[in-house]
Amino acid sequence: MSQVNKVRVIPAAPKHNTYEALFERKKRVCAYARVSTNKEEQVTSFESQKRYYTNYIQENPEWEFAGIYADEGISGRSMKKRGEFRRMVQDALDGKIDMIMVKSVSRFARCVVDVLTIVDELRQKGVPVIFEKEHLNSIEDDKRTNFMITLYASIAQEESDSLSDSVNWGIQRRNEQGIVRGVRIYGYDMTEDKKYIVNPEQAEVVRLIFSLYLSGLSSKGVANELKKRGIKTYKGFDNWDESTILYMLKNEKYLGNALLQKTILEPWRAKRRTAYADKQMYLVEDNHEAIIDKDTYNRVQRELEFRKTIRSYTKTGRGGYSSLYPFSCKVFCYQCGSVFRRHNYHSAGKTIPTWVCVNHENNGNAVCSQKPIREDELKQAFMRVVNALVADKKAMLRKIQESIEETVGKGDLSGRIEELDKQIQEKQRELVTMMNRARNANEIIMNEGAQNAIMAEIEKLTEQKRHYENTTVENERNSGRVETLIDLAERKVQMTEFNDTLCRALLEKAVVDGKEVTFMLGGGLEIAETLN
Repeated sequence: MSQVNKVRVIPAAPKHNTYEALFERKKRVCAYARVSTNKEEQVTSFESQKRYYTNYIQENPEWEFAGIYADEGISGRSMKKRGEFRRMVQDALDGKIDMIMVKSVSRFARCVVDVLTIVDELRQKGVPVIFEKEHLNSIEDDKRTNFMITLYASIAQEESDSLSDSVNWGIQRRNEQGIVRGVRIYGYDMTEDKKYIVNPEQAEVVRLIFSLYLSGLSSKGVANELKKRGIKTYKGFDNWDESTILYMLKNEKYLGNALLQKTILEPWRAKRRTAYADKQMYLVEDNHEAIIDKDTYNRVQRELEFRKTIRSYTKTGRGGYSSLYPFSCKVFCYQCGSVFRRHNYHSAGKTIPTWVCVNHENNGNAVCSQKPIREDELKQAFMRVVNALVADKKAMLRKIQESIEETVGKGDLSGRIEELDKQIQEKQRELVTMMNRARNANEIIMNEGAQNAIMAEIEKLTEQKRHYENTTVENERNSGRVETLIDLAERKVQMTEFNDTLCRALLEKAVVDGKEVTFMLGGGLEIAETLN
């Protein structure tokens, strides 16, 4: 006799917040409206959308009005700035909304991925999106609906791409004609027709920034100095950002020029302006009144490039130029050649700033026996050297004259740099021509040896150009040091207390050998002094 299995029927769990369950009560219906600009015609459309959906939802007795979510003057390309849209989706996912109405797929979003992802998330929660223009309900007939939504979203995305390309095309035509549309920049005011006029007060600050940087301060040091002097930023803040200082130092507009198409928004989905090496730029010279003279501007550009080659002596070896202290990156050990680093030595409850050879610090006496030196002794020795030079002006000038041809008077290298630039450009054209003549990938591979040879020549010429540029910077620094010394001697100015700015301006390098320090002040001046 066979046994009959007992079967217990388990009823289906009641559905909550599904599309079918919505018929059991009033649906909480909201609408989403969006326009991408604040132009008058779009503002009118925006208000019309809100008014239409408010009346439409409230007139339906089976619906409960759940509000209007609206983003005005916001692009549909990205979700980042669409705060109301994100709030609406979150409310729907939290069960506060049963149905969403929107004019069209393009109003919902202009990115296919965004549309499909969000529609799918809402579908899983049983929340349909009604696209009125396309007559689509996102929760019905999934395959067909997905296909149609994808199609319409693709069209909307393509329209946006096309619009973006048209805008970029228009901007490029404007750039080709040298039409400059000014943007706000510290040092200038803007006229109604977007022209630059110098703001005298701010212009003085710009000149101060360039001067401080050439005096030896880093961009961070300049920012700190501005804060110390109580100078406010463009927006009235106390703190200056280091990146802002660098941007100002590199900005050609202070020279009276305008460089157009430095960056391009491409592709638009990245939402990031990028500099492309293969895109043309357009330089409009003498577009407006300059704040910085050409010589000062070019010196700063060379100084910026020169400092990139300087490595500070951090433990990682990756640090850059530092001007945190007047002697930073300037004091070296005679025994091993290593740089000195500043430390605070604590003794008897006192803090004594000292400078220590990095090699001695890391590896001990067995490698380098140079002992630390006190900062106050180093400062006093520097002051004695400067004051002695100022007091004996004739001897100082004689020493400078003896070595002027070797150090400062090496000649203007700008001609050599320009010639190297021409050679580099010629080699680059040669490489491009060779690549263009290749009819297929095999020919490109066959010419690989010749291509590598040209690239090696370009690299060699570039390195030579960089060497000349660095030499130019060193010559300019030495010239500045000599001029500062002569000025002090002419005015017979004696240092009665240590001056950080003057030290940065005068000191090229200091070499420590035991208790003796040789100060190198440019123009061939090398003077040894014993620490007390």
